[in-house]
Order: sequence, then C-alpha cells, then structure tokens
Amino acid sequence: MWFVFTISLTVAIFMSLLRNLFPPRVQDYKLEPGTTLKSLARKYRKWEAAYIIVFLLLSCICTAIAYYSLELISGYRAASLGDAEFILTPGWQVWLFPAMFLGMCLAGFCLEPFVVRVLGDRQPEYDAYQELRYGRIARMRSRYAFFIFFLPFLLLAFVLLDTYYVFGQNEMVFNWFAGVREERFAYTDVERILSAPATIAPVGSTHVEWRFVVYFRNGERWNCVSDPSEMGESGHKRLAAFVSQKSGVPIQEIAVLQREDQ
Repeated sequence: MWFVFTISLTVAIFMSLLRNLFPPRVQDYKLEPGTTLKSLARKYRKWEAAYIIVFLLLSCICTAIAYYSLELISGYRAASLGDAEFILTPGWQVWLFPAMFLGMCLAGFCLEPFVVRVLGDRQPEYDAYQELRYGRIARMRSRYAFFIFFLPFLLLAFVLLDTYYVFGQNEMVFNWFAGVREERFAYTDVERILSAPATIAPVGSTHVEWRFVVYFRNGERWNCVSDPSEMGESGHKRLAAFVSQKSGVPIQEIAVLQREDQ
C-alpha cells in the first residue's frame, strides 16, 4: 500500500511542477465555443479517475518487474566479479528509485494504445481537458516520455550496474559511479585510514554516523559513504579492519570527519 501511495505522491508533485514549466495552450485544439475546463471535467472526470487507478496499479506491477529484473541482473553482475572478501554492488534501496520511474513509463506505454482505442474521435477533446488540467506535459506524456524519462533512467540503471568496489585478498578494484574504467589499488598503496563517529555534512551540520575514509598515495580516496550496497555500520567496520590488516596501516580514530577529510 505504501508503494501505491509513494507513486501517487511522486506523480502528483511531478505533474504540478511540470504544469508551471509547460502551461496549457488549448488554442491548438478545435473545441466547440464555450467549452471550459468545468464542462470537460463533467464529461471526463469518471474516465480520468478510472485511468488513474489502472495506471497506478499497472505502475506497481511494472515497477516490481523492473525492480526484480535489475536485482537479478545485479546479482549476476556481482557473481561475475569473482571471489573476494567484500564485493560492494548496489543494494535494493538503490534499485527502487530507477525501477519506480521505469515502471511508470512502461505503464504509460502499455495504456496509451488502449486509451486511444477507447476514446476514438473524442481523443482531441480529452487531450484538451488533460492539457487544461496539467499543462502541455499531458500532451507530451506519450510522445516524448520515452526520451524524457525512460531513456535517462535506463541509462542510470546501466551506470549503477557498472558501479562496484571489490576488496580482494591482493588488491582493490574500483569502478566508480559513472566511471569509464576500473581502477586497481594494491594494499601497499594505502597511505592512511581515518574513521570517526560523526561527519560534517556539506551544509555544515554534524551527521552522527560512523564512517571511514581510505587515502591512497596517488591522492585519491575512498569514502564508505560511496558504498552502494547498504552494508551498514557493522559491515563498514569489518571492511575497515580488513583494509587495515591487509595494508598494515592502522585505523586513525578522530572525533569528527571534517569536509576536507572526506
């Protein structure tokens, strides 16, 4: 139930924002004189309510399909990285975001031919009603949704599938988010390891959560906040201890990780 509510709220906020960016332009439609939003609402309110209910239910189904498909592919991707003490790949919470938008796009694609078939000659009038309510984005929903929404989130999914951090017995292999190639580090490349029970957020506030940062001799660093696996604090402490043991570099505990430390 919470999932349906989340999708409903997301769609409502999104459509409200886009209406301001793309205000209605009903002069493009040939409507009978005196036609108003109120008169069109009386005619199409029930149809629209039925469409929204079907769209939300179908969005949940398509989102579930997209989510479990991404999870399955991610599992195969993690397995292909070989055996290692720690393999950090995107966890379930990461996949929920792109899956939700991919699911809504897929639901719209599935419903659009059905809507056109049922409305028939009334399609232009219904489109005018939608545009009066939601702005020009209603007209764009089927024509451009694939390019505006589907492709970017599909690209995001591919980028996430290619994001991983592997901590093996002999080396560390990182493929950073949106990175173009792997980077390999020997444990002898580790210069220092900092950890703290709190960090300073970019906005300046103090965030109470244990984190650690690995610094390399070439100037690069790896912050456990980059971990997409949702491993949690206990997992990160085990990982920090593993890197410390393999590199021979002790973990330096400080009170707070400053912004420049991260």
